Amino acid sequence: MTTSSGWQAPDPEPGPAPGVAFAGAGARLVAYIIDIVVTFVVIIVLVIVAGLSVVAFPPLAIVPILAIVVIPLVYFPYFWVHSGQTPGMSAMGIKVVRDSDGGPVSVGQAILRLLG
Repeated sequence: MTTSSGWQAPDPEPGPAPGVAFAGAGARLVAYIIDIVVTFVVIIVLVIVAGLSVVAFPPLAIVPILAIVVIPLVYFPYFWVHSGQTPGMSAMGIKVVRDSDGGPVSVGQAILRLLG
């Protein structure tokens, strides 16, 4: 009894899609620092607004306080889904794509990426 093994395609190599390369550690670090500075500035403005709101109309202070909590959580996934780049990544020429085909990431993938 003979079996015909025939030709089989090689297993795909792990890594980015064809034509896509991983960004270097230095570029990623600089992009992350830029994004942290942007987020920090927004949070400082919201802290000032919250402080002024507490003095003027205390119940209204809940809005900037909630924004202080929510903005850091949605900043990265929002930009990854909508343009594939945060402002820092855009400055460094980095883009988030699916590794399988180079396409845009979904909301679920962006959230998992943030948690990871």
